[in-house]
Amino acid sequence: MKKNIQKINISKSHNIQVGDISFSEIKEMKNESESIVDKGINYFKDLVSRNELSKALLDIKNVLKDEVALNEVLILTSRFNSLCEANRKGIINFESKEVEMNKIRDSFISLIDKYHIDLE
Repeated sequence: MKKNIQKINISKSHNIQVGDISFSEIKEMKNESESIVDKGINYFKDLVSRNELSKALLDIKNVLKDEVALNEVLILTSRFNSLCEANRKGIINFESKEVEMNKIRDSFISLIDKYHIDLE
């Protein structure tokens, strides 16, 4: 028994219609969604690069919907606040403060990469 197979060359055709949505509309939606995620990731990474971790920790709470991610942010915020308090009280030296701050920054960047933060 011979199967009837039809080939469609998608790379040459941009007007393929599937139901009510065309291929070009799907492609455009995908690009828009990727750019929203990229904007979110870039926004928070930019805050970290400008040494505005406090603002980044506050802002990210407004866009996260995942409870596990929010819990991770709360832990990072607690670490950050404890470090700031120790610095204000003068009970931590500069080198130790910077090492811990870099650990918090790294954890924050890993978190936004992990959860693909998007700004809608």
